[in-house]
Formats: sequence, structure tokens, C-alpha cells
Amino acid sequence: MAKIGRRQLINCNWVNKNPKGEGVIVSAIPEQSDMLFWFIENYTKHCSLPLVFADFGLLEKDRLYCKQYGEILDVSDISWENQYCGWMRKPFVCLRTPFQKTIWLDLDIEIKSDLKEFFQFCCNGNIGLAEDTYQNNSPGNSIFRENIPQDLKIPDTGVVVYEYGNKLIKEWAIKVANNTNQKYKGDNQVLGVVCYENKIFDYNTQIQKKADEIDFGGNFISSPYMSDNSGFVFHCDGVDKNLLDNL
Repeated sequence: MAKIGRRQLINCNWVNKNPKGEGVIVSAIPEQSDMLFWFIENYTKHCSLPLVFADFGLLEKDRLYCKQYGEILDVSDISWENQYCGWMRKPFVCLRTPFQKTIWLDLDIEIKSDLKEFFQFCCNGNIGLAEDTYQNNSPGNSIFRENIPQDLKIPDTGVVVYEYGNKLIKEWAIKVANNTNQKYKGDNQVLGVVCYENKIFDYNTQIQKKADEIDFGGNFISSPYMSDNSGFVFHCDGVDKNLLDNL
């Protein structure tokens, strides 16, 4: 194991010693608070799994709103500086799941169907991921591909399905904690390297994506996960909330 600081090492451990059941954790950051209502509306329409909001510093009014629909997980002790800024905090939150089986969702995920079928992809030590076709189709010298093998498929970490104790999640956190020189630009590149080192080369055998990214006015929308034409979720990465209302 690489040497990391004591504070980071604490964040790289599984926290809940008695995980139970199945559920969903969603990121809840103040910068995206306008998407909370949109996310919850879609979630409650299609999914009944227990929901946990990873609170990265919500305003009190938003926190109270979230409490009507799920539990609040305080993650304020996870550093907001350097390698922990933004999306790099994701693996540390995943380690704090209260569930035996968890679906991590970014807040910009549009729920389009029940998510229970996703849990089949995290059995027997597997991790449920889809390929990030937008980043993988970028030119070889793209910022997305800096410092990673050219044959590595970058995963889309907007949806991560895992079981408590999965070694890949802990290795993901450790590698992020060691990313102090910002060798890797995003948490998905880091997880891609972890999977690559564990000889996991094809995510499509676990969570299918129907098609390539759809161009939408200069932004991009990840294609639907799973198999039918409507998809189970959309990852609306990089799309303004006002545009989402018109999809």
C-alpha cells in the first residue's frame, strides 16, 4: 500500500460496521442545490429504495427539504482542499455507506425507472459501472487521457454500484488520497486505473449503455444505462438545469 497521511488513511476505511439492506447515496452540494428538487421529483416518481443525501454543506432550507425524502449523511469532515475538492471526494463518501449494497448517484442523474435491477451487477466482488463514451472518444492527447494507459476505458462514475467491503472502492479512495500532484484529473480516471490494475477492462458486461453521448447545444448528455430504449437513468453531465426541463 502506498504511504499516505494519517488523516487520509482514516478516510480510506469502511466506516459503518453493520451495513444493512440496499439503498442509494446521492451527492448533495450547495452549488447544485437547484437540481435537488428536479432529482427528488424524478426519484420519487420511479424508485422506492432508501435514499441518503451526502451533505457537502447544504443550506438549512435545502437540508430540511431533503430530510422529507431520506437520511442526511454529514460528510463535512472530508477535506474540501486539494485532491478532495469537488468530485474527488466521491470514493470517501462511498466508504461511508450504511447499506450492504449501494448505488452511488451524482445529483445530475435523471432517474427514469426503478433501480433495483442494478444490484445484480455488484455480486461476487464485481462493481457496476458503465463506460464514459464521451471521454473515451476524445482525442488521445485529451486532458481526460493524461497519465493513463491508452487502452484504458474510462468509466462513468455518475453511477457506481457496489457491495460493502468491495476492495475496488477502498483502492479508489487510497489512489485519490495519493493524487496530491493531480496526476489524474477526475475521480473517474482514478477508478479506471484501479479497474485496469485489477484486470477489469470492459464495463459493458456489467451496466450497458445504449448509445454514444448525444450532442445537445454544446453540452453533452450521457446515454441511457441498461438495455431498453428509454433507459433506466440519464447522466446529464454538463447540461444546464434549464435545458433539463426541456428534455
